[in-house]
Amino acid sequence: MSEENTTNSILEEILPTQPLTHASVGAPPLNEFLPWHLPRKHHVRKKQWGEALEELIDKLPDRQLINYLCLPGEDLLDVQVFAEVCRRKSRRLRYLGFNTAQSKESSIQRIAAEQQLRQTDVVEDNSEVVPDGFSSIACQNSIGRRYMRDRGSYDVVNLDMCDSFTTHPHAHNHDAVLELLNHQSHWRGEPWLLFLTTHTKLNRLQQKELEIYDRTIEENARQSAVFCESLGRMVAASDCSNADVVLSLLNQMRKDDTNLSGRWLTLAVGKWLLGIMADGAPWRVDILSVYCYRTGLLSEHGGRYASDPPNLFSIVFQLQKIQRSKTDPTGLASPTTIDGMFDEKKLAEKMAFCVEKRTIDLDCHLQANPSVATELATECESLLGVRYYDREAYRSWVGRLPVIPC
Repeated sequence: MSEENTTNSILEEILPTQPLTHASVGAPPLNEFLPWHLPRKHHVRKKQWGEALEELIDKLPDRQLINYLCLPGEDLLDVQVFAEVCRRKSRRLRYLGFNTAQSKESSIQRIAAEQQLRQTDVVEDNSEVVPDGFSSIACQNSIGRRYMRDRGSYDVVNLDMCDSFTTHPHAHNHDAVLELLNHQSHWRGEPWLLFLTTHTKLNRLQQKELEIYDRTIEENARQSAVFCESLGRMVAASDCSNADVVLSLLNQMRKDDTNLSGRWLTLAVGKWLLGIMADGAPWRVDILSVYCYRTGLLSEHGGRYASDPPNLFSIVFQLQKIQRSKTDPTGLASPTTIDGMFDEKKLAEKMAFCVEKRTIDLDCHLQANPSVATELATECESLLGVRYYDREAYRSWVGRLPVIPC
């Protein structure tokens, strides 16, 4: 018997093969919850990520297999949402996850999550989570890099990080993203999505990164009045067209305002991606949506954190290749198609507009729409109940969320 068949047999002994409504393995259900169990995170998974995937699928009508690279937790909640999208769209889903905490012995949550995913009948059997970090793909001979390359190109890459994307001096996140961009550019011609979740406290950034990000923002602020005015409105500048005034205010205010520093970081990372993808055969980079929310709301200091500005940002980027036609240098053949244009200035202006006008404070949004929040909490409770969490304890946990002074 193969190792895969042995694993499946063990899973079937622990959990039933009929539709799963709850896990029953003889141990008390779990009653400790994590930030990604909150209803707002489910809103991110369904509304921000799920709808972006649906729109991408509509742009790729012939794509039957959706290839997904992610950083999943034990519950595989993002994979579950994507599987439901693929089921509705009559597509298959294959995922490759990176998780350094992955152990050889499966947890109850992961066993239940994998069982439920199998029951969607859309997840490929060779989907898996590897015990390596995403940043490992920057290393030539790493397990993670080999797995990433073996799976071809990806329709969606989800870098759902608990800390700042740019923070850890040993994480090599910039190197890993560059390797990912090279991989995608070499193996793909269709649009694809990049999700990034990052903490926004500036003291988590290294000085070199801070300076380079500042420079990318300053260049566009001085070159484009439209870009500068978007920044100016974010800091309520008296003269939004004066780059010196706007940049000075931005530098001062972002130190104490994680919402503003998050918008700045969103734009800076977008500009960094745009600069990389402009090289060679160019790709345009667009920001499709930005959600932000607060950490620590259910900690012992939750009431105080509720009064702080958002400090965690979830960003959806779309990358799309600029189509360039071949031309005949002899002039015997005339061009028959119109090439797309890569205009860094215009793309940066679009990014700034999106960050200024379309950043959604998710905590305030759900507080203003209690029926939506209740529906999300009910769905989360159901998903977690299947994964062997205590439903009643979950309702009590969510009920302790403090009021946000929106």
